[in-house]
Amino acid sequence: MKESITAHPAINELKSNKRLQWLLLVIVGILSISGLKALSDKSESLKGEVLLQQSLLNRLEVAASMELSEENVKDSSEELEQMLAQIPGASSVSVAEAEALSRAQQTMRKVERIRSTLVGTDTIGSQNMALWQVRVELQGQLNNRNFQSILQEVDGSDTKVRVVSFRYRPSERGAFAVVLDFLFKPISDQ
Repeated sequence: MKESITAHPAINELKSNKRLQWLLLVIVGILSISGLKALSDKSESLKGEVLLQQSLLNRLEVAASMELSEENVKDSSEELEQMLAQIPGASSVSVAEAEALSRAQQTMRKVERIRSTLVGTDTIGSQNMALWQVRVELQGQLNNRNFQSILQEVDGSDTKVRVVSFRYRPSERGAFAVVLDFLFKPISDQ
């Protein structure tokens, strides 16, 4: 069997051709280097994940060692209650969506040819406290003169509205698009 392999024409050509031997050596070297690189990349990836987990574990240990005082918990609860009191209420999701569309149009009243689109509604929070987040997209044309006043409308001072994205291309048409999130709390119709 060994004689039939060594007598094969490809083996004879390999033995007699030095270029082919060098080419085969280069190919084996490239494959070896590629394999080592793949192993190195995998170990670096695992190392990064382990470092991230160690960092998170250290943060958890620090958080566990900190004691919460009754006063801090009470202050945080009061601050949360004040923030929730400022959020407008709605009796249903559809009412919240209609109110969000209306408020979005009022906020962007200086935008010409405005078109508003309801993107969606998400329920955020926990079982004890749920809020509706209504996302609205507005598109239209904006004069350069009105740009600053629009920026003042969505400057982040209103905690019930969050700007998700803002696009403005100042040209002769002044293409304008903004996506806003509005918060509402559920209320009963009693």
